[in-house]
Amino acid sequence: MVLNMDINKEMYIWVDTVFRKTKKGGIVFDGNSFDDEMGFGLEKRCYEGEFIQLSKCGSVKNFGKISLIHYSRFGLKWIVNTDNFTMKLPFLLTGNLAVNHVYSGEIQIILTDNAKKKIEKYSDTDFAVISENCIANLSIHESSVFMDIFTDKINFKYTDLSKEHFCFEGYDDCIGKINI
Repeated sequence: MVLNMDINKEMYIWVDTVFRKTKKGGIVFDGNSFDDEMGFGLEKRCYEGEFIQLSKCGSVKNFGKISLIHYSRFGLKWIVNTDNFTMKLPFLLTGNLAVNHVYSGEIQIILTDNAKKKIEKYSDTDFAVISENCIANLSIHESSVFMDIFTDKINFKYTDLSKEHFCFEGYDDCIGKINI
């Protein structure tokens, strides 16, 4: 798959859990990254600068440092040092200030066999998925499936979503036929 939205040059992290503030003022959080570099892009282990928190509820522009931390009993998580990290969960955290929210809501999907196997293997409910022009969080809860979709393409329209072929991050196999 050719990506028109380069996930390897910017930070993209789907935040679904905030644990707590540390004694030094950092906020520990968890979620899913959109690349295999823990969400920071190629060869990076932290991000410092402007970023946005983006969801269907709106966006919050911020400045700070985001890095990795080993959080006792929970493993490797992210930590952010900033003055304001108060957006309602879940949200996309990104250094790409051109990203826009495209869609949040329930979808219908016919999963491929490979997608079913991956979902069963990881027994997770949230998955980072990518297409040529978008990134999204796929949430599976019992018989309902939801997506939160984002893009940095200026002229991208909601109606264009039917043309996108979403894959799990790191895989070229399409996850299935999506109807919104």
